[in-house]
Amino acid sequence: MKILIIGSDGLIGRIISRDLSKEHEIVYVDKQREIDILKEDLSKYFKGVYCLIHLAVDSRPEIGGEAEKNIEISERVLKYCANVRKIINASSINVYPYIDIFESGRRIDIHTPLLDLNKEFSRDKAYGRAKIVVENMFREYCREREISLVNLRFGSVTYDERFPVQDDGTITEADKQIVLRHNDLIRIVKKCIKTDIRGDYICVSE
Repeated sequence: MKILIIGSDGLIGRIISRDLSKEHEIVYVDKQREIDILKEDLSKYFKGVYCLIHLAVDSRPEIGGEAEKNIEISERVLKYCANVRKIINASSINVYPYIDIFESGRRIDIHTPLLDLNKEFSRDKAYGRAKIVVENMFREYCREREISLVNLRFGSVTYDERFPVQDDGTITEADKQIVLRHNDLIRIVKKCIKTDIRGDYICVSE
């Protein structure tokens, strides 16, 4: 199978591409390869592609404007997806107010409401808001064209698989709940490729 990974040289892209390349033909697209998604004609990268894995985002919500740029990148990518049959979109657990949820002793499940898009957002919620917008964009696009779509709401993926640490050096209970280990990440993505699984999924290891 020919798989296009947009954002292939980021952390998640590197983790999954090493494993997927053993079984599939991988097309790598990333700004580190001097490919400007917002300016370049991407049609040559989509030629013959069956599955798109969309990872191209900036995950730094504290930087102004980057969340909106993530939406713009996704809009650009969708212009080339007409002949793709399966899309795996990397969303995020940030679509939920997860810190508030875990600190109150609750857990995230299928019934947990997302962030309210009608409310005014602080900068630390901008990333999650953009992810919800992108999920909706992909959902509408794929429904109209009968393309298989999975929105994977990834937890925290770190280089060394340790719990993420706050700026003050502490590790919160929420941080412990959202870790997604490399082997689990690979297993989830491979299952999405090999089966006809569709929909929105929370992806954490615990």
